[in-house]
Amino acid sequence: MTDDVPQIASTLERTKLLLPLCLMLLQWPLMVQRPNPFGLLLFLGCLYTTVNVARILSTHLTAAGISQFTWRGRVQMRWEDVTAVSRRNRSILLSSGERSVSVPTESFYDTRAAVDYLDSHLPRHLRQH
Repeated sequence: MTDDVPQIASTLERTKLLLPLCLMLLQWPLMVQRPNPFGLLLFLGCLYTTVNVARILSTHLTAAGISQFTWRGRVQMRWEDVTAVSRRNRSILLSSGERSVSVPTESFYDTRAAVDYLDSHLPRHLRQH
């Protein structure tokens, strides 16, 4: 097992925060003055995007496990506690009982290194290789 923990491309993710935050700030006064369904949908979409990017930025990998903010608070999971793995195009979902963490592999500087790191720390029966 390697302890070279891959890092999230935080500059890129923070840049992704700018657009929805700016749209929300510009849209809010317009929504208060003259509410309309399109404005509300735009505001909610921006809010969802902002929270999702904040979740990505809060993802921390260590040799002991993974932690991440979710809608329900911070989730911490040790590697040996992972019971199921779902691999998707842009993320890997790790589950342990009632808790789950979505690891945004494409948000790391090196996607392949992130996937390899996760795979090397999972319990042997859940590894891809």
